[in-house]
Amino acid sequence: MYVEAKRIINGKKYDTDTAKCVGEHMNSEASIYEYVLQSLYQKRTGEFFLCGYGEFIGTEVTPLTLDEAKDWMERYSTADEYEAIFGEVEE
Repeated sequence: MYVEAKRIINGKKYDTDTAKCVGEHMNSEASIYEYVLQSLYQKRTGEFFLCGYGEFIGTEVTPLTLDEAKDWMERYSTADEYEAIFGEVEE
């Protein structure tokens, strides 16, 4: 599911049309006031942001630090997906 969002936050543009989606998480058990879909995006500048969508709460864009993006990917992606974005991790 693609959710279009474009926001200016702290003087920086976050646009799902120009950024690359690097991960998605669908929460099928979400309440009406929670995000049903979260998508992690990476901008051309290397910055990450999260786009969350909920039927009754709408769409929200949240800039993430590198560590926050890594934490999100660890939680919701496979090891291969994580390493495709952040590089190989030691065993």
